[in-house]
Amino acid sequence: MRARAVPGGRGHLPHLGFRRERRPHTSRRHAGEHRLPEPGRPRGSDRDAELGHSAAAREQVPPAPRRRVERSGDVLRADQRRHPPGGRGGRPARAEARPVHVPRSRRRRAGPCLRRNWDLAPHRPRPVHGRRGHAAEARPHDDRHGRDAHCRDHGRRSRHEGSPAFRGDRAARQRSTGARRGGVPSHPQPARPLSERRPPPAALRRNAPRPRHGKGPRRPRRHGRGRRHPRRGAHDGRGEGLLGHAVVLRADPRRPAVLPLRPLRDGGAGMSTFATPVVHGTALTRVTPSSPVPDLRFKADRLMWIGVPAAATISAFATGAIARAQGASDGIPGNSGAAWTLFQLSPLPQMNPAAFKLVPGGLPVQLVLVEGTAGPTPAADDCLVAGSALTTAPAGGAFLAFGFQDRLCRDPLTWAEAIAASGDCDASWAQFVTDLAALPNARNLRVLDHLGAPVNPPGATPVAGSVAVSIDGGAATNVAFGNGLDGDTGKTVASTSRATVSFASAAHPIVASGDADTGAFEGGGLQLAVGGRMAQLLDADVWLATPDNGVQVNRWNAGSFLDPIQEGTPYFGRLVDDLRAAKPNGKAELAGWAFVKGSQADPTIDWPLVPGDPQSTLLNLVHDLSDNGVQVQMLVNQFLRFDSPTLDDFPELGPILFALYASLSPLQALLKIQTDPAGYVIGMLAIAALEIVLASSATLDGIKGFAEYSKPFMDALNDPTIATWTPYDAAFSDNPLVTPPPFKILGHTIDDISHLGVYHQKYVNIHRADGNYVSYLGGIDINSDRPDTTIHRALHPFHDVQARITGPAVIDVIRSFKERAKHHGVDPPAIDPGSAGPIGSTGSHLVQIARTYFKPRPGSATAALDFAPNGETTPVRSIKNAIGQARDYIYIEDQYFTPPDDYVQALIAAAGSGVRALIVTMPYQTDQPFGGRRRADVLNALQTAWGDRLYAGTPLRRFLHETPALTTNLGRMRLANTLIAGAAQCDLSPLAHIPPPPFWAFIGGELALAHAPVGGPSGTGSSAFQTVEIVRAAPSTWGATPVEHPAGTPVLAVQIPGIYVHAKVMIVDDTFLFVGSSNINRRGLYHDGEMNSFTIPQHLRGDPANPARILRARLMAEHAGISAEMGQALFADPIAALHYFVSRSWYQGAPRQPLGFFGPMPTDVNLGTSDTIGGWLLHVLIGSLEQAAEPDAWPLLVDPTTSLDPSPAKGPHYP
Repeated sequence: MRARAVPGGRGHLPHLGFRRERRPHTSRRHAGEHRLPEPGRPRGSDRDAELGHSAAAREQVPPAPRRRVERSGDVLRADQRRHPPGGRGGRPARAEARPVHVPRSRRRRAGPCLRRNWDLAPHRPRPVHGRRGHAAEARPHDDRHGRDAHCRDHGRRSRHEGSPAFRGDRAARQRSTGARRGGVPSHPQPARPLSERRPPPAALRRNAPRPRHGKGPRRPRRHGRGRRHPRRGAHDGRGEGLLGHAVVLRADPRRPAVLPLRPLRDGGAGMSTFATPVVHGTALTRVTPSSPVPDLRFKADRLMWIGVPAAATISAFATGAIARAQGASDGIPGNSGAAWTLFQLSPLPQMNPAAFKLVPGGLPVQLVLVEGTAGPTPAADDCLVAGSALTTAPAGGAFLAFGFQDRLCRDPLTWAEAIAASGDCDASWAQFVTDLAALPNARNLRVLDHLGAPVNPPGATPVAGSVAVSIDGGAATNVAFGNGLDGDTGKTVASTSRATVSFASAAHPIVASGDADTGAFEGGGLQLAVGGRMAQLLDADVWLATPDNGVQVNRWNAGSFLDPIQEGTPYFGRLVDDLRAAKPNGKAELAGWAFVKGSQADPTIDWPLVPGDPQSTLLNLVHDLSDNGVQVQMLVNQFLRFDSPTLDDFPELGPILFALYASLSPLQALLKIQTDPAGYVIGMLAIAALEIVLASSATLDGIKGFAEYSKPFMDALNDPTIATWTPYDAAFSDNPLVTPPPFKILGHTIDDISHLGVYHQKYVNIHRADGNYVSYLGGIDINSDRPDTTIHRALHPFHDVQARITGPAVIDVIRSFKERAKHHGVDPPAIDPGSAGPIGSTGSHLVQIARTYFKPRPGSATAALDFAPNGETTPVRSIKNAIGQARDYIYIEDQYFTPPDDYVQALIAAAGSGVRALIVTMPYQTDQPFGGRRRADVLNALQTAWGDRLYAGTPLRRFLHETPALTTNLGRMRLANTLIAGAAQCDLSPLAHIPPPPFWAFIGGELALAHAPVGGPSGTGSSAFQTVEIVRAAPSTWGATPVEHPAGTPVLAVQIPGIYVHAKVMIVDDTFLFVGSSNINRRGLYHDGEMNSFTIPQHLRGDPANPARILRARLMAEHAGISAEMGQALFADPIAALHYFVSRSWYQGAPRQPLGFFGPMPTDVNLGTSDTIGGWLLHVLIGSLEQAAEPDAWPLLVDPTTSLDPSPAKGPHYP
């Protein structure tokens, strides 16, 4: 069948991914996975969404027309002809480009595909040279399979083309690529100025021979009518191509097309990116104090405005899109009772990416407030050209301000200077800066809080304090934070002067310049740049808690560097590199909750930490290091401590312990008890798998074999000089919620077991052969269920975070290892903190290393830990401090999210202080037995306090089909009879392909739950079918639209595994980062042994290596289903991007969805593997006694606490 090219409009990339039209069919994806079109849409109608492209970018960028756009007044319209009347050279212009067919033998010359590099830097889209008139699409790189999703050989059909995502008729494909006349191109692109363009390759120049069907080349075209011009701006010589650094994806075709995403010819090749918004001579006024923005992106942010007099014209400062809002009051500075209209101009950065990247603070946005109700133009979604009129100030005047991506409240002179730093402003901009500098108090030094808001603005609760200001080394002047200060110190900084600012009233101050990578912790303050007039302040004393008495670790370590690492596979790769860098004669210390030897697929085979590297198994690494003179020491947590050789207290004790230990590592438990090879059964557990437990007593040896995850490794290593078992000392008698011995559950006395605490720490210290020290800590164990990446294609998807630490903070991690090792008889340790330190500065991060340790109950026989005699609660106190300081957002990821009462109360108090968002990501169900009840109560309380500011969600992996090697045809079915839109039953055939319900299935493109069979099979032979009861989506659940499906429609059974969230992370206001091992429950905060890090960037928000902002943007990108590089740009402003983050569809590739995604299910369907691991096992094993055991089992076994807990309650219910 003949290949075809999809024609496109002038100035767009040529389509080089030739496709052969084929009849739609169901094909097996080579990775066992299928992508289906979004229910309710024609197949193939939204390729970008199916490939995970950013919907937000498509909404932010208006669609470009396919034809040349001419200027009409100040707004550009797309209803003009491609060329002026008569065309160029006096000849009429053709209205549409014709498709050109290229013979297969010549397709290799067309050039490489675009890979999926929709990011800012360092990777950039590669240009595709081709002929004008052919639409090209940026093909995504299929990172699941390590190859291009579209073949490099364009003459060969991609192996993905037959998948459901690419099926559909010609009209659907044309709608998705903009091939039809007047359609919207998939990827509108800007061109670079003529001066930067590079000529196209010879094969694509004007008179070059062109491929054609038949023999011989096509004759060169002459100038004039029908001439095809070479595509302009294809390459600028720097590898950026047409797209440059911009995030440009397909625009919403429902929006009016008013601007091509390329500079206009009438502006000239030298047209500046930024135009002066008001002409010189306009009587501008400086509006004081700062005033909040009434609506749109910067709603409630305080900005510094300038007043524009009546009848003055305010111009668009850049080419961009308009948003507008209006209100009846509370908008106009100084006149709260007046009506207002707000215009917001968001520039299109792809017009000149390099210039925008030079602007301090990120993308600037122009805001114009006018009194009263403005006219209909410009309308929302209109796009204006730089320098065109935006509005005219009415009789009441207008107000102009600029907001930036970092949301700092800059004064007018500062925001004008920031835009001027781009180096691409028009000739009048310098005069505009001069005019602003002439306004009263324009050069006054201003102080901002950690968010970038002015200190003590009018109407806010005043904050006591003061700063000392010195100009050019002169005497310092103390400035108190008076009521209504609005950040203005009253100290003038000339353009040639330098101010030094110290936060005099702070106990442990941080002073940063705000929009530059400079800052100072303690000391004599910070000297700003020449002419600098802005300083951000933070007191570390109110964020990071003081360690408990008797604890030897430092409160914090300045000059450190913390690098967060997402997921196990990247972490293990870096860990192995650092361990091998210790050879020869280095040192390595590893402390873990579990060291698992066997792989998930086969526990008798060791798993490599680095895929494809058999020498990277843990056992091989330890032997290799030891053989090369590296001193290796390992502290291994010991789960089980029994006081009797048998469990004979009462029959239910064994099953309760079995369920409890299963919940500690649910994915490992799955490997031991899962019996459904295809994994279709909802909940992934089969009752038959528990016959091994039900048929015999839960003996001590049986539980040890199940729950002591490190035992196979320890047996294989068999070297006590390297690895040591370390049981945790906390006992039942140290729990204030439990009556003194004898301890009871279900009325039975327990004397076979008295300890259930653990060392939950996961950290590594390495002294490399080059003399450098590095530490790792976080939530990732050396466990075979941990390897995964951000696209989550593991057997059991697993999400976690680890941190790599260098600099002075490493000493506290080394000291922690020495303390624990000495407590368990390992002395001396491999690395001595005395000989290691002091370690020099490696960065600008203030890092606190904080542990959790228990405190013996008064009268208990348990001895106190000599390195934490009063216990240690630094982590929970630092966490609550940060919650109390939050002003913008609180972002939490946690494995359980069953917090103690004092933690919940801190979050409720934060809701009352005006924090804008609480974002919580967790597994679909909590792992702890009875934990689901606790979590539901807590979420209900938070919903009441936070309302629509609470965003609780869970990540769900893209659906999977069966493992082909195990079940060749199982799950591949068809409808035997028509299924109407409202039906609750369907007829499936052939019988041999139907898995036992319940299971998920795509009926055509509609996701449904096959719940239970209805009766027996009907019919005979090939006509036989089974009627199955189905649950179809409601509008508020998983979003599939029930439609009618004809007989013969393919039905594909799939798995929808949840991504298991194991991370322990909290981020506050892009200023504070917690990464560690402490779960948000009583065990993690008051009972078990934990290891955590808390980080504040010493340069605050201006730090380009700010780990809080970097990790938050990466996590949001991962959960939205986009690349980390794109996430750094798209989610740089967490508040502006929040709506997109929480609303992106699962069908568009976003894993994170609301907890109610599945909606109400039949009571016999278990959707998760979490509460069903612990609570469900209890229900199966002890039946009706489960509820009766809750009051005793929860505080004693599941979530114990100690006397350090300020609000102990039996639970699990809250309050």
